[in-house]
Amino acid sequence: MDSQDFYAQKSYPAKMKPWILVIPGLLMLLFIDQYQVKHWQTEKKAELGATLKSYKIRLESCLAMRFDALEALSSLFILHPHTTAEEFALFASQLIKFHPPIRAIQYANSDTQVTYVYPQKGNKITIDEPMVLLKDPKRGPFTLRAIQHKKAVMQGPFELRQKGKGMVLRFPIFKDDTFIGLSIGVYDLDVLIEGALKILDLEKADFSLLDQDGKTIWRSGKLAPGYLEEPITVADTFWRVRGNISDKLAPPLLPRLLIWGFGTGFVVATIFFINNLQKNKKQLEQLVAERTNELYQAKEKYRLAMDATLDGIWDWNIKNGQVTYSQNWLKILEEEEVAPEYQSWESKIHPEDKPQVLSSLQDHLAGKTPQWKMEHRLKTKTGEYKWVLGRGRVVDTSSDGEALRMVGTMTDISERKKLDDRFKQIQKMESIGNLAGGIAHDFNNLLCPIVGMSEMLLEDLPVDSPEHRDVQEIFSAGKRGADLVKQILAFSRQSEHKVIPVSIQAILKEVLKLSRATIPSNIQIVDEIERDCGMVMADPTKIHQVGMNIITNAFHAVEVEGGTITVQLKEILVKKETDLPSLVLKQGRYAQLSVSDTGHGMSRETMDKIFDPYFTTKKQGKGTGLGLSVAYGIIKEHNGDISVESELGKGTIFHIWLPVMEENIVPKNNGGKKMFPTGNESILLVDDEESIARLEAQVLTRLGYNVTFYVSSREALEAFEEHSTGFDLVITDMTMPDMTGDQLSRAILSIRPDMPVIICTGYSERLNEERAEQIGVKGFLMKPVTKSDMAVMVRNVLDDAKRPKTV
Repeated sequence: MDSQDFYAQKSYPAKMKPWILVIPGLLMLLFIDQYQVKHWQTEKKAELGATLKSYKIRLESCLAMRFDALEALSSLFILHPHTTAEEFALFASQLIKFHPPIRAIQYANSDTQVTYVYPQKGNKITIDEPMVLLKDPKRGPFTLRAIQHKKAVMQGPFELRQKGKGMVLRFPIFKDDTFIGLSIGVYDLDVLIEGALKILDLEKADFSLLDQDGKTIWRSGKLAPGYLEEPITVADTFWRVRGNISDKLAPPLLPRLLIWGFGTGFVVATIFFINNLQKNKKQLEQLVAERTNELYQAKEKYRLAMDATLDGIWDWNIKNGQVTYSQNWLKILEEEEVAPEYQSWESKIHPEDKPQVLSSLQDHLAGKTPQWKMEHRLKTKTGEYKWVLGRGRVVDTSSDGEALRMVGTMTDISERKKLDDRFKQIQKMESIGNLAGGIAHDFNNLLCPIVGMSEMLLEDLPVDSPEHRDVQEIFSAGKRGADLVKQILAFSRQSEHKVIPVSIQAILKEVLKLSRATIPSNIQIVDEIERDCGMVMADPTKIHQVGMNIITNAFHAVEVEGGTITVQLKEILVKKETDLPSLVLKQGRYAQLSVSDTGHGMSRETMDKIFDPYFTTKKQGKGTGLGLSVAYGIIKEHNGDISVESELGKGTIFHIWLPVMEENIVPKNNGGKKMFPTGNESILLVDDEESIARLEAQVLTRLGYNVTFYVSSREALEAFEEHSTGFDLVITDMTMPDMTGDQLSRAILSIRPDMPVIICTGYSERLNEERAEQIGVKGFLMKPVTKSDMAVMVRNVLDDAKRPKTV
């Protein structure tokens, strides 16, 4: 049966037959049309909601950046509690310059009294009319809430005196959990929000801002009954971002016009409907493609911004544990790639730092701190640890306050930490040096009578008598004490270094004697020193220091388990550079000093750094890391060389080479009693230590001189003023109360410029031999002064003064 027969069998009137298919078709078209409208509106609403959420996140971050300016002001008062009004004004002016929304900045002390205001002009609160915020009925509750909750509190919005709406942000300042004040910022709300929208390129966005009571704070465009809202965190309160959507949900008219305009024909209407559906699909795909491209461009800009800064940047999705790390974050840890997850960071934290780092992080996630900030160590790809400064802030939370997203930075502070450690070491060495100088000064005063009296007793006693031998021991011990003082002064940089012919054997003998007294007896020290090794040109004090440093290093290697330290000295001949592997020495004879131990040895990595300043493998308190580096510098200064050989578990040996003199100098032996130059001139002697003054006067009297001594520099000057022509020479101590030796010398020379002056000193930071000559002093003696030194110096200075001067 064909269609014609079908219609013929029906009872419908002939004029109704065409509409049998049209009406169902139109009904179908109507159903599809309504379904399409609803579907379009749903998608549009979701799209507008996503856009609004994006606006909210970006606006929230931008506002937080503006508010963070007060945190910088808080840091100023934490680091510098005594900041002056001028420093505050300078800092505040810079903040206002870089943050235009800030109309004024105030600082209140720990009593909440406003003490600093910038600018003064146009502000309700001035320092001329001080205000205690806690006592003010309007400001007090907000101030109290900021202090109690230890976080920023916002007050407002309200009308500004200058025009427009404003708000006040109070940021409490705590140092070691102690409240020390408030930093307060007055913001122009319109400038703040419009500036943020301009930065975020949202100036044409159609939405409004409402406070927590639902009042409109700021509006873009017109109000409409249909809207979407998103909460936005502003300091300690919540605003709402409302987007107007009523005029955006109207469906396009063209598809409906096409449907109803061509509804007379089911097939035609269906064809047009399908075409329209395809057209809408393409528009939707194009819109999705545009949005996807915009999202990609935004992501690319964010990536470029992350790579542009020197700090490492991270973005943590707390919900799923995924973390985005910037290239600089990877570069700091010398990594090429890490898993984009939270565990990648946590697993790198130093075990000693991890409890404190994770605890502070949890405090911030729980809302107990305004931001997370922690210095800690992270493991690099090579296994070493670097010091970093981590900072971060939660930027997104759920409706119940649960942290959802956190972003932050990581700064490499390894070099700063090294400088801090070196500075502490320098301060420690400086303190030890000052202490050593003070000890040396007092020790010199004790040695002077011991050495001087024993020297005179040696002259008075028969040479072969037991008493002479006993006094000789006292004199020798005093001389050794004087040498020890020189070493202490050299350590504290208060004596001058002189290069002279030196017998290393004699120095090693003293070093071993001193070491044996301090090293436990369970550690054996083996002496293999050749007594006929040639002499070297060196500073004996520095060579003594090298010996002590190397032997002390060997002692630390065997300190725990015990062992043997071997000290060997011999003379060798280097005929060519290849005679000593890996060393560059000229041909010639060298004194080779070798110090070996049976300790735990060193790895190749440790040996490569062993002579670096401040490098040490010892525990804290066991060394400064300077001993071997100082020894290295001294040996190089003496045209020698130093090397180290070691293997883990097999001990260590240090070799030192110093060039031997071509001709050894043999000390002269007069073979009889010493003869000292004498005289009969008049000498004025000054020393605040009476025992030393009497000793030196006695020595000079034995030499034939007429001596007048004083223990007060003021009295000595008065005596010289009365009888300036009655003296031929002045000998004065350097360190004295009321008037020091150099001051006394200047006063005497101002009265009688031709008067020869000799200064004696144990040590002085103010005067050395070169500066003494500059003020006119003719002689300079280091305590303790022996009779021979005194006799020679006094005679030379007096004879030189009598010689006619030539121009």
